[in-house]
Amino acid sequence: MRRYVLSEKEREELESRLFEKYGFQGVIKAEIVKGKRTTFYIVNEILAFVGEELVPTICAVNKLGVRLPKVLVDDGAVMALSKGADLFVPGIRGTEGELRVGGLVVATTLKGIPVAILKVKTILGQEVTKGKFGENIHHVGDELWEACSKSKLPKEK
Repeated sequence: MRRYVLSEKEREELESRLFEKYGFQGVIKAEIVKGKRTTFYIVNEILAFVGEELVPTICAVNKLGVRLPKVLVDDGAVMALSKGADLFVPGIRGTEGELRVGGLVVATTLKGIPVAILKVKTILGQEVTKGKFGENIHHVGDELWEACSKSKLPKEK
């Protein structure tokens, strides 16, 4: 893996992209770690984003205040999500923000604790009462979570 600190210009470009996508400002220091398959973005000493599409980690949501639309889920869904399962409509108890197919959302407990980052597969509506809502792409307890909560990079497979 190759790791380097972004130049001032690169940092400003990254901050602009992050503000556009997530309303996030405040990039003081940014590093990129490039592996064979994945790029990791370390922002203000936190493993914050993954991939060229800048998928936020739960640590970025918790520690940096990265904003994503939310889905509030019941306890059964929290257990399933924390084991890597996708989210199905019956587990959803509420939403906050604008949801769109292909967009990212953070799944939280009813108390607002983030448990997973999901890619939306279907939009909720009165006629939608069952089926898959979103694909679990990062959750509490996965390798990325362990890495960002311990400030270490995950091993590449």
